[in-house]
Amino acid sequence: MILNEILERNAIKYASLPALTMRMGYRTVSLNYKQVYDLSCKVALFLQNQGIGKGDKIIIFAPNSPYWVCVFWGALLNGSIAVPLNVQSTSQMIDKVVAQTQAKLIFKGKYLKYNSIVPSFIIDFIDELTEQFDPTNFKKIDLNQDDLIEILYTSGTTGDPKGVLLTHNNLLSNVQAISTIIVLKLGSVRLLSILPLTHILEQTIGLMLAFFYAAHIVYAHSYAAIGDLLYEYHIDKMVSVPEFLKIFMQRIKFNTQSKGLGKFFDSMLSVSQKLNNKFLSRMLLYPVRRKIGSRLDTVASGGAPLDVELEREWRALGIDLIQGYGLTETSPVVCLNSFDFHRFGSVGKVLPGVSVKINDDGEIWVKGPSVFQGYYKDEEKTRQAFTDDGWFRTGDMGYFDQDGFLFLKGRKKYMILSSGGQNVFPEDIEIELNKIAGVKDSCVLGLERENGTVQIYAALLLDPLVNDSEKIDPEKIVELANANLASYQFINAWSVWHEDDFPRSATRKVKRDDVKKVLLAQMNGAQKQIVGDGKSKIIHILSNVSGVALDKIDLNTRIVRDLNMDSLMRVELVMRLELELGVSIDESKINTQTSVQQLEELLAQHEGEKKTVGLKRWPRNRFVNFFRAASQWLVALISRIFMSTKVEGLENLEELKGPVLFMPNHIGYYDSVAVMIALPAKFRKKMAIAAARDVLYEDYALVSWLAELFFNTYPLSRLEDESIKPGLENTGKLIDLGYSILVFPEGKISLDGKFQPLKLGAGFMAVEMGVAVVPIKIEGTDKIASYGSALPRRRAAVKVKIGKPIKFKKSDSYDMAKDCIEKAMKDL
Repeated sequence: MILNEILERNAIKYASLPALTMRMGYRTVSLNYKQVYDLSCKVALFLQNQGIGKGDKIIIFAPNSPYWVCVFWGALLNGSIAVPLNVQSTSQMIDKVVAQTQAKLIFKGKYLKYNSIVPSFIIDFIDELTEQFDPTNFKKIDLNQDDLIEILYTSGTTGDPKGVLLTHNNLLSNVQAISTIIVLKLGSVRLLSILPLTHILEQTIGLMLAFFYAAHIVYAHSYAAIGDLLYEYHIDKMVSVPEFLKIFMQRIKFNTQSKGLGKFFDSMLSVSQKLNNKFLSRMLLYPVRRKIGSRLDTVASGGAPLDVELEREWRALGIDLIQGYGLTETSPVVCLNSFDFHRFGSVGKVLPGVSVKINDDGEIWVKGPSVFQGYYKDEEKTRQAFTDDGWFRTGDMGYFDQDGFLFLKGRKKYMILSSGGQNVFPEDIEIELNKIAGVKDSCVLGLERENGTVQIYAALLLDPLVNDSEKIDPEKIVELANANLASYQFINAWSVWHEDDFPRSATRKVKRDDVKKVLLAQMNGAQKQIVGDGKSKIIHILSNVSGVALDKIDLNTRIVRDLNMDSLMRVELVMRLELELGVSIDESKINTQTSVQQLEELLAQHEGEKKTVGLKRWPRNRFVNFFRAASQWLVALISRIFMSTKVEGLENLEELKGPVLFMPNHIGYYDSVAVMIALPAKFRKKMAIAAARDVLYEDYALVSWLAELFFNTYPLSRLEDESIKPGLENTGKLIDLGYSILVFPEGKISLDGKFQPLKLGAGFMAVEMGVAVVPIKIEGTDKIASYGSALPRRRAAVKVKIGKPIKFKKSDSYDMAKDCIEKAMKDL
């Protein structure tokens, strides 16, 4: 059996079940299992059309998305070898991988910049790139379980990349073994995916095991959206890493403290832990669970050791926290706790079919079908990784208890040999440090002194909020930690880490080697050493969005003025900041004077953090929709008093299905009424009108609810100093709900009745919303009421001309789309 058979089974047995969902840009992409299979087959045909066959390598350099998954499956169907690369990879790293693998093609994310020497395609456009192919024409490739499916690179951004060779059997055997421990109901699991698909933990459990159970996978478009997604999609399962669970629990506690309920919440957690009953815990802490999604019942944790106290707190919420252990080289799970067999602090029991033994020095060795074949084109590293009799050396230290539960001690390479000859594991010391108030995180290393001895050194990442309020002394923190440690574990030296965070891997593990490099540089006299190219992540994002070279951007650079960022580029910028940093800010906060340093301060201090303006629900509830539909005939009847309407071009709408964007010119206050009267009932009954926020929701705020009641209006900002992102987000949500949108692309009423140049936002909406645009020309409504007075003064003959629908591709430029719409409107 191979992995492809899971995909094929789901396409037949669970064809209509939802498979993959994600908000991409301003629209939500949702694919069922038949659609996933069809698109994956089309990707395979696309690859064949590009001359790529079995055994050829393709690189996937993109963030998580349903399209990422379909490209991955397409590669597997074609017998090609996927090479997924983390979005944090540098150009130098990618160049090395391309050269080493001789990759023939790259799929990359829309917002990721990389100048490839091999053919490159935007993964966000994969549905359009493959639309010419018929999935029924795909012929299955002759594959077997020992065929390679991917090369996963485990090294960071420095040094030579190290590629792990994984086969169908590696991953499939792991999935089948896990399924005997974690038994779920087919077709009923809703899983939130937050880890990068470039990580084997997310691939095996969050993708392959999820497909094994025909689950509905929802991909988080940003860390900031996780809470909303848990609630909105009734998520019941999630794969995570300890660092995220720690941050999420801190956020829960902060929210309860801000409401004056901190002590009450802590006491309820304590009571729940003593009860040790999942049902009672869920009832006791239901108010908190409701905020994060009351259906969440299981979180699988891996990638790093899980603090026991943190595990107890999560389980006190009535959530099964299942910790496991493994590596990329073991595909990855070696040991796993279960619903029925669980032990705090342990990574569980060995999976069926896997063999584990502890070497004489305490290192964990593994054998089994999930163990990788070796490192790509590196026989020496492969030889070093295995013993002569085939055991894989994990590099991790651990021990089994009498019941067969595995406990980890730490990485062998980071173990510190004390002056007394005892083995000291940094993780043990970090647990004690991280318990102390004011310590956000810590990194403990063994640093060699000039005399050859090794000192235990702690880098402290302090919480600025706690330390500003309580003035905690770092030296006192070390004293408190040492009081709970054995004498051979005592911290000998320390320093405060002054960056926002430690350098971390994709799964949020601290990169100890990078921390050590910084500390040694500082000890050798460097004032400040930054890992990488010396530029912050924010500067990298600014460079990608603006196209300005990294060396041209510094802390004093004015974002708008120096980088030539217009309002739409600012929208893209805040989207990237939300995607990569998990912080949402209002793009109107970025003005002509805002510097890079001020933006960094804004993000660090969370000042100006955008309060999401949610879409009002009441204008679209069942009763209001019924009332609106029933009242439309009355609106049409009353309008006859002050306008007679003639409609041309209705034949252009006969074959058109909603939702669509209707874009008319704007010459009077009754333009919306004229268009609504002119349109067929199939569009009228599910229509929303984008209204200028500064007009309807300020100048006429008292009656705005009437417009929402009768015309389903919502605010769309049009002024330069306002945030347009909320309006665009709500436009996308309405289209996702099946509503067509009526929007005036000129942005304001023409005072002389003449056609005005369109705003660039018209092209932006036309491309990003992914629906057809219908140009409309209105004549005569400017005669009904004079500018500045909404009351009708005279009766007028009104003409509404409806043009032919225009559909744009995702790859089309906003300028081109705007010009095309403008020409179509003028031609009417």
